[in-house]
Amino acid sequence: MKKQTIIFLSGTGSNAEALLEYSKKSECEFEVSALFTDRPSRCRALEIGRKFNKPVLSHDIFEFYHSRGEKGIGLINERRIHLRDEWTREVEKVIADAGYKPDFIFLAGFEPLSNITNDFVALNVHPGDLTVERNGKRYLNGLALKPIELAILDGFACIKSSVIIAQPYTGRDEDVDSGPILGISKPMPIDFMGYTLEELRAADAARPAKRPKGHTDILHEVANHNQDLLKKWGDHVIFPQVANDYAKGLFEIRDGKTFYCGKQVKTVEYTLESITPVTEV
Repeated sequence: MKKQTIIFLSGTGSNAEALLEYSKKSECEFEVSALFTDRPSRCRALEIGRKFNKPVLSHDIFEFYHSRGEKGIGLINERRIHLRDEWTREVEKVIADAGYKPDFIFLAGFEPLSNITNDFVALNVHPGDLTVERNGKRYLNGLALKPIELAILDGFACIKSSVIIAQPYTGRDEDVDSGPILGISKPMPIDFMGYTLEELRAADAARPAKRPKGHTDILHEVANHNQDLLKKWGDHVIFPQVANDYAKGLFEIRDGKTFYCGKQVKTVEYTLESITPVTEV
């Protein structure tokens, strides 16, 4: 029997579409039961649901916070953090009341940090190679464009996507993207769009200490462009394949270590042509 899943999304939903297209294949071992979005009026979830004939669940996070007297949803104080936990519990109730009991879920461009991962195994795709470490810590972690900008500024020639089992939110930056790394994509050369590394580093140095909302510069432009390329080159290639292998039971996590087909690995590299375990070094 196929594993039942729900896709969580907040934006354009290109990763959701890639997962849904893959789920049509005869060899696919997971079935998408429904979509869930935190922003039904600002997301393509309803459109994608109609396209693939999937029900769409929602719980508007902005309405939830506004109804409780908060102008924003950022986790800037204890009250907003507490509200995020309350909202998460209500999300879980929406899913349960609809009769769904997913074997695991997908975070496919799902923006709110929450502890939904306390109740569901959640596979998440990330725009950075999480096997890269500095001083024993993951280097290319972080939200939004941060991992791509960091790779550019550090002189990386290529970037990769990673698929992890997402962990509960702790509030500590170093714990973001800390879960087991199930898969990585092949390297994608960075497109500098005609800019030099020196120009991009100068743009970073010129940024204000606190960037205003909507602030953009050439570094943001280049990072955003490469993120779009990486979705097609990396995310859309590896996310469905990793999910299928996970649904097959090929992955195991034992004592914090990742095993693939019974053998310990650092991760597994996925391309359209091959699947290659990457052993510990």
